[in-house]
Amino acid sequence: MKAFLGIFVLSVLLTLGSSLECETCVGQGTTCSGKKQTCPSGQDGCIVAVTELTAGSAKVASIMKGCYEKAACKELKPGASASFGGAGASIKTVECSKAPVSSGSFLLALSGLLLLKLLL
Repeated sequence: MKAFLGIFVLSVLLTLGSSLECETCVGQGTTCSGKKQTCPSGQDGCIVAVTELTAGSAKVASIMKGCYEKAACKELKPGASASFGGAGASIKTVECSKAPVSSGSFLLALSGLLLLKLLL
């Protein structure tokens, strides 16, 4: 019974501790920096996308970083564009990466292992 309880507690702690984090920011230009955000359930990757908005001869680049579904991120292709009225938008670059595990995950896993050791 102790072993079952210990394994249950460990699995709950590992599940709670498996949160992923991505830097989040939006800015004008091709660089921005922001705080790390814990990704919501279902978003398993980070995205960095640079777009270019055009209106007549004016062009403005913008960047967005954040959590995203890795599969959906891979569908975004540089060069894809859309136009509306006299303006347009195009994707210049897209980087998709696996979101790194938060540092809290390690501490929760360690505490779970210690608790498991005490129970067994």
